[in-house]
Amino acid sequence: MGRSLILWILVLVSSVAWAQVDPSTKLLLQESRSNVGEESLEKSRYSRSKRRQQQNLTRSSQIDQNQDLRQEKTSVSQSNQSGVGGGSDPATKTVENKKPDSKSPTSPTEPDERPSDLEVIEELLPHKGHKATKKYFSNIDQDDERRNILDVSVSPMYFSIHSDSNYWFRDYSAYGPGMAFAARVWFSPFLGLKAEIKSSLSNDIVSSPSGNERIAADHLWVDIGFVFRRFSNSQKSSPILNYEILFRDYALKIPSDSTQRVNLNSSGIVLSVERKGEMENGRRNFLGFEISPKLNHLESAAAVDIQSGNDSETNGVGFWIGQEFQFSRKQVVFWKLKHAVEKNLFGGQANTADPETTISPSGVVVNQSRTFFQIGIKFGN
Repeated sequence: MGRSLILWILVLVSSVAWAQVDPSTKLLLQESRSNVGEESLEKSRYSRSKRRQQQNLTRSSQIDQNQDLRQEKTSVSQSNQSGVGGGSDPATKTVENKKPDSKSPTSPTEPDERPSDLEVIEELLPHKGHKATKKYFSNIDQDDERRNILDVSVSPMYFSIHSDSNYWFRDYSAYGPGMAFAARVWFSPFLGLKAEIKSSLSNDIVSSPSGNERIAADHLWVDIGFVFRRFSNSQKSSPILNYEILFRDYALKIPSDSTQRVNLNSSGIVLSVERKGEMENGRRNFLGFEISPKLNHLESAAAVDIQSGNDSETNGVGFWIGQEFQFSRKQVVFWKLKHAVEKNLFGGQANTADPETTISPSGVVVNQSRTFFQIGIKFGN
């Protein structure tokens, strides 16, 4: 009995030990645990596949975003190229590629207006080139006088000078025919250089208090300076406003053997403004005004040195009216009536006695008025 019990115990112990050594027996002994491991393995595989799907979705979204960015960059570069060639705005081009929003306001259209004269003047400067010039002239009629580079005018004239003074040597009158020549060179439609000459023809003045003797007297006016003009619009009939800054020189020349008269000279800056009205049926009216704030007035001797005083204060004003009849920008007929006044105020006493009063006056005053009537023709090119 005791031996048989011992044998059964040995058999059981050996079977248990063999089961632990044999892998198949071990799996059989641990069936419930293996089932749990298979379920956890399946769950891990499912979670890994889910992560891979999420990663793939993330990568595809990133690829789509990169494609969108590339398309936007391509549209911006194309809009920049079109902006350089056609003048369009890149921002406007990008907005046009997008779908319009019903709530977004419509972009305002740019007004098609001619640039102001000031802007055109700035663009016509040498460092700006000729693009602005071509753009400005594209809006101007082919027969517009703004296209002229050179204007030349010739006009016969009749003038009258009356010098009123309390000193006989400066009291006289002169009148007669004359000629006027003028030229303007235009650097741009708004800026030009002007030169004008007026000269008397076969003129004379009284040379004695009795009035029985007369001597030759030549009158000459020379103007040179800058002309600025402004147009109201781009039409051929546009009103025009001219501004002039001139240097004027007037001279009276008498024979060198004259003992009763003196040579005269007045020179200085003249500021003027002229308005030409709107052209109607080829006709245009104009009027102007000028002022000479300060002139330099000199008396020079002929046969006798005659001085009205020590020094003088001289200034003058003038105004004119006229009409132009334009056949084309190259041919214009005009008439002009001008009246100007110059005043000389001398200090001190005259150095020669007055032949009528036999007294040397002090504070000699001279008021000289001049009237010109011209009819001429202007050629443009």
